[in-house]
Amino acid sequence: MNNLTLSGHLTHEPNLIHRSDRAICEMRLAVDNGKHDPTYIDVVTFDSQAYICTEYLHKGSKIGVNGQLIYREWRAADDSKRERYSVTGWVEFLDRPPRQQDEQAPEPEPEPADPQLALVVG
Repeated sequence: MNNLTLSGHLTHEPNLIHRSDRAICEMRLAVDNGKHDPTYIDVVTFDSQAYICTEYLHKGSKIGVNGQLIYREWRAADDSKRERYSVTGWVEFLDRPPRQQDEQAPEPEPEPADPQLALVVG
C-alpha cells in the first residue's frame, strides 16, 4: 500500500511546466515534523489540477495532499546520478479564499446592552 496524507505550507510559487501533452505543476511543501526544522516534500499535480493549483495557490498557501510517493532517478548532463522523491495525488486547498471588496457582507447591527432598551428601540 502506497498512500500518504500530508498538510503544510508552500515554500514558493507553484511552477507550471508543459511536457508532451500534459500540464505539470511542481510545488514544495513544508510539513511540520514536530521538531524545529520542517520536512520539505515535493508535490506534483497534472493536467486540470495543475492549472488550478498554479492559478489559485501561492507561496505560503496551506494545502493538504492525499496521494502516492513516487521515486524517480535519472542521469544529469554531467553523467551524475540524480534521484527524487515526490508525492502525486489530490491537492486540497486549506486556506480560506480571499474575500472580494464588492462581495463583503454588511456589518451586523450592534446588540443593545440592555434588553429593555431593545424593546423600546427595536
